[in-house]
Amino acid sequence: MQAEDILAIGETSESLVEALKGEGYKVTLVKTASEALEEAKKRPFNLLLLPFDEQTGCGPGLVEAIRELRPSIPVVFTGTDSKLEEILTLTSGGPIDFLGGNAPPALTNSIIRRNLLVGRSNLPLSEDKPSILLVEDDETIREGVSVILKEAGLDCQAASSASEAIQMVRKGAFHMIITDLNLQDMDGTELIEKARELLPDVKAIIMTGAPTVESAVAAVKHSVFDYIVKPFRVEDVLHRVEDAWQKHRQAALIKELLQDLQVTNAELKKANNRLSTLSVTDGLTSLYNHRFLMECLKNEHKKVLRYKHPISILFLDIDGFKHINDTYGHSAGDAVLVELAKVVRGQLRDVDVV
Repeated sequence: MQAEDILAIGETSESLVEALKGEGYKVTLVKTASEALEEAKKRPFNLLLLPFDEQTGCGPGLVEAIRELRPSIPVVFTGTDSKLEEILTLTSGGPIDFLGGNAPPALTNSIIRRNLLVGRSNLPLSEDKPSILLVEDDETIREGVSVILKEAGLDCQAASSASEAIQMVRKGAFHMIITDLNLQDMDGTELIEKARELLPDVKAIIMTGAPTVESAVAAVKHSVFDYIVKPFRVEDVLHRVEDAWQKHRQAALIKELLQDLQVTNAELKKANNRLSTLSVTDGLTSLYNHRFLMECLKNEHKKVLRYKHPISILFLDIDGFKHINDTYGHSAGDAVLVELAKVVRGQLRDVDVV
């Protein structure tokens, strides 16, 4: 598939732009709102990435102007804080999301992918085209359906047998398979099963000229999305393809939202672990602080009372430390504390607390 096209504006960091390019996105970076509008007139972009900065024109006016050219284009604002209420006024015109300046790469990628999927789900079939594999051993029907799909502007490749179709699936990715139920070399439902070993998310539509209850049940068991009875009308084929593609996009969006939730939860867990560590350690030396020491002494005292074994507590004092601070400044004194902490930590056992 063609690379997603992102228009980045203003003070979007170069590292973010390079990271997006590394993920396979096509990114166009412009400095001003007027340049962005000119670029938007040249070609349709899939996503708008910008800081909220009304002084440079990167605000609601720019978003609305670009959405006149590209309705419902997803917009991701970077580094937003105080302008949240103004930004939320734009939600009625299409997807809006936010990306913090220090967001980890996994979360950044997830937010971008999610918004691109939301944007695609709002596009008509003619603009967001699925890749379709048509499998039919009757040449007349195969050519007729191919013409229907291609005249609708869709990407369609055709195979005359199940074996040829499987070879094509191995070489390229397809979003959808439309296959005759009774192929000469393989049943259509069996072909779908084999194709899904390579493309688990592919949508399948069955064509048949002799529908039966048994064939309908078999299609349901193989998670076939729809069933076309021959002879069919052009409108029926396109309607079923559009429905299947819409369901495919919705499933992809749900999958991405679940992945996004997993990434968010993982980052939240890391943040909570970090906060837990910071709450019991000294910010300068990373040694445990007074709060942790008091809790530790309380627990150790209970062990002493229960098991009747001694406990040792060692206090350290740095000779001439006040002289170091007065002579060389507090930054030098801080450096001494940091180095001393490293020395002490290096001499202790795992069970010791410092």
